[in-house]
Amino acid sequence: MLKDLSPLTYRAMTRRPRLQDALMFGPHEDVEKENARLRKENRLLRGEREVVKKATIH
Repeated sequence: MLKDLSPLTYRAMTRRPRLQDALMFGPHEDVEKENARLRKENRLLRGEREVVKKATIH
């Protein structure tokens, strides 16, 4: 099966896990900032959802 792959495809397949592993180590400041932003957005969206729920009930 591997002999059917082009060298570029094989290189891309073997390189991808290394890139993903690299994301698991080192500083995670960007990830923490993104998580904080997403939590804030979730709070806002939940609040908006509650307003819409109450508006449709009345």
